[in-house]
Formats: sequence, structure tokens, C-alpha cells
Amino acid sequence: MNTPPVPTLPGTRLPRMELLRFTSEHLDAVGAWMTPPGVRCWLDFGNGRQELSRRELFLLLTSPRVYARLFRLPGEGAPLGLVCLNNIDDQMGAMEVWVVRDGTVRRTVRNDVAGAIIGVMASGFLDHGRQVANSWVVASNRASIYLHNVVGMRRSGVQRSRHVVDGQRQDRWTYDMTLADFGELYPDVVSEQGRTFRGLQAAPTPALPSTHGAPEAAHD
Repeated sequence: MNTPPVPTLPGTRLPRMELLRFTSEHLDAVGAWMTPPGVRCWLDFGNGRQELSRRELFLLLTSPRVYARLFRLPGEGAPLGLVCLNNIDDQMGAMEVWVVRDGTVRRTVRNDVAGAIIGVMASGFLDHGRQVANSWVVASNRASIYLHNVVGMRRSGVQRSRHVVDGQRQDRWTYDMTLADFGELYPDVVSEQGRTFRGLQAAPTPALPSTHGAPEAAHD
């Protein structure tokens, strides 16, 4: 059976995924996505921890410091994965991007995860005022490297011997994307609150208060 065509993100060939707020009803599904050894080996929730308890996962995904959205094909039922932006309250305007998907589902739309990431990043940049998105991948994780390349994130460095998979030390590659990069690649992608980079750039700059006729400062 052929899959119906999926709308694309404006100005791209990438699918526009439907984004959903994370709630407690999704907790067990997300936890199951992160449990298989072939998934959790790529993760790090701090101090090298690759597993979270059910309660810890819920607190993470409902934290005001985390913007978490599930994604699915438009009009379909079950979510296909989760995209998160960590530290969206960072005072220097950064955010960290990570994603997990349901590995048991056969993919019917090419680059669906990339489309979801871009949609979520639009909200991070345009609604939450982030200036740069950061991420990292284990150097042997070819699927994640491909995903970063499709999204358009730039490889910015190497953390040597920073990760351990099956007892073997491996490098991590770091990636980033600035607000300007996002605007160049995706000027018309709409955020959750209806903003676009092009629209924000076209908005008139508020005029400075006029000083005409203001009294001069007194001098001795």
C-alpha cells in the first residue's frame, strides 16, 4: 500500500511532522524506546548515566528547562519519536538538541526525524530566543551523523575518547547551528507560536523614544 504524500516544511523537501506535547500517557512508550541496548549505548544523561528511572524520565521531560515534543505523521495516531531541547533557559542563549525514536516501527517517510527536529528547533530559536543549538554524536553512530548532516548542523569539534560503547572508548563529534544558520536554511519554517525567521527579520524595529523638546540637564 502506498503512503499518502506528506506535506513538506516550507522551502524544503523535508516532511512536516505533527508535533505533540509530552504528557504522562506517553511515558511508558518513550521509556521503551530508550531501553534497548542498541539505543541506550549512544546516550548520556550526565555523569555517563545511560538509563533513567520512570520518575527521573518524567521529571526530565516535564521540566521547565526542557522543551519536549513527540512527533508523528500528520493525522496518524501513534507517535514515532521524541525531540527535546535541553537548557532552554540558558542565560547565554544556548540549547542542546537530542532525539529518540521508536525503533520498532518501519519508516514509511524518508527523513521524518529530520523534519521533526527542524520543526522543534524553530520553536527553540524563534519562540524561546535561543541563539545557538548544540549537539554531539558518538563517532561510530552513522545514523545520527547522517541525521545531523540532513538537518544542516555543522560539525564543530571532537571530544576524544569521551564515550564508551561495549567497553571500547570512542570519540564524540560535536555539532552546532546558530540562529543565523537556521534563518539561512529555513527562513519560512513556522514555530509553534506561528513565527518565522523571515517574518521576524521583516518586523519593523521599534522606534527609540523621541528626545525632541526634552529639558536639558541642569549645569552648575
